[in-house]
Amino acid sequence: MTLPCPHCGQATDSLKGYRLPTFLLFIGIGASFKHGLVVRCPPCMRKELGRLALINVLPANLLWVVLLVPWYGIAALRSLTKGHSSGLEGGALAPSYRQPDRPAHAISPMGKPWHDDARLRPFFRSDAPDELYALFDVAGFEVERLRVLLLRRDGNGYRARLLEDSKVRDALNTGDEITVLVADADPPLRWQPDTTPPAPRGLDAKAEAVWKILFFTVTAVMVLGVAMAGYSSESAGVEMSYLAAPLIGFFLGAWRAVPWAREKKKHPAITIAMGASLAVLFFVLAVTFFEGIFPAL
Repeated sequence: MTLPCPHCGQATDSLKGYRLPTFLLFIGIGASFKHGLVVRCPPCMRKELGRLALINVLPANLLWVVLLVPWYGIAALRSLTKGHSSGLEGGALAPSYRQPDRPAHAISPMGKPWHDDARLRPFFRSDAPDELYALFDVAGFEVERLRVLLLRRDGNGYRARLLEDSKVRDALNTGDEITVLVADADPPLRWQPDTTPPAPRGLDAKAEAVWKILFFTVTAVMVLGVAMAGYSSESAGVEMSYLAAPLIGFFLGAWRAVPWAREKKKHPAITIAMGASLAVLFFVLAVTFFEGIFPAL
């Protein structure tokens, strides 16, 4: 029996489903990770494993080699075998692939907040597990009904990306992302266009997330480096601290500057300036501590 790949749509007699760590953050003294069941045809599965391996190189750092490489490697080798993974053929997952009109929550790997919302669950479909229709109305009159892709939770609603051309959006010159609220109706989502222009590149949510990942990664590596250097000798630990302090300060300053600069409508370059300023401050504090306070302890 062949089943369609939920990613590329091609029918395959070897649909694979593996529970994998999708994101791993290691900071030396602790780790946090997200995981989920990834269902793909063999070629798409290997591409997905490669993508997951790349995006986890920095945040996972040491655990990337110790845990993720073996895990993804074994999954890649298993994807070379013939036949569907256990549970995909004749199991709980199979009906949703055989019948595209089944609700998406019948596919167990989702685990996203909107799939747990009882008002939304009946409207999802297995061939579009994160897509719904959202209605824009004025005084109860329908203006536009558009397909959207849900992205993340946002307060009492969700952030979503418009998947169709919108006259309302074009008229207001807004971005593709909108905020939608859940309603007991069909369609179950209502949206109002965000009249705030999209943040410039370098100050958007993606840039903030990148700076955040870099900060935690650099902090983890530097803390580990200081600990290892300090174990060998006190002077080596102090010297390593002089290197770690400005690096940690730079990435912390750049990360925290993004939402401030976005709110104040500053130029994206201000994030670098703020990072450099905090790097100098952290270096001065490190020198003050190790040259003035630490010897007296």
